[in-house]
Amino acid sequence: MLFLISFGVSIAVHVELEADSSTTPSIREENNILTYPDMVAAFFFLLLVVFDIHASRRYSMYSDELLTQWKDDKIRFMKIYSEEMERRAKTGNKSKSAKKK
Repeated sequence: MLFLISFGVSIAVHVELEADSSTTPSIREENNILTYPDMVAAFFFLLLVVFDIHASRRYSMYSDELLTQWKDDKIRFMKIYSEEMERRAKTGNKSKSAKKK
């Protein structure tokens, strides 16, 4: 969010608006140096890249562990669900969604 705001400000600093509304805004040619908003936008961009790199490394370290845990949880849920359905079938009770229909 901070990167987008600072990037928008740095673009706005370089746009030259003219009084004549028939022409489109142009970019100032005499301002070829980096301004303070440009440096702030570059800093936030580099910070965004660093965070992204570290997040992808963290994800790759834990992805196998998370996938194994997800599979175990899914198997456990399916066992509980199938046991519940078998219990209902034996007692003859219908599920709540079946009663509504």
